[in-house]
Amino acid sequence: MLDLIPCHGTTKGSDIFEAVNKTVVKYGGLHKCSCIVTDGAKAMTGTVTGFAGLLIQNDIDCPLLHCITHQEALCGKSLRQINAMKVVIRITNLIRVGNRALTQKI
Repeated sequence: MLDLIPCHGTTKGSDIFEAVNKTVVKYGGLHKCSCIVTDGAKAMTGTVTGFAGLLIQNDIDCPLLHCITHQEALCGKSLRQINAMKVVIRITNLIRVGNRALTQKI
């Protein structure tokens, strides 16, 4: 993670591309990027006006991967493994909470 950039107004593929490009230029440009992980939203994965499409239009060959947590959730739904997903969600929430988790019973 390089930076957190607030997107005011819209979050179209072009807005995301502009924000990411401005940040990555400071570190050598998008050509140095090894991969990009998304949640599968149309603004990110759209082949024409999405972030992925804009990468292709700008001749940037960077693999676009689907986030592992979202992949687990999709798999859990299709395989009906709700108990396994409950454990994954609890662990993820525990990690996100940080130090507050030390004072709470799980």
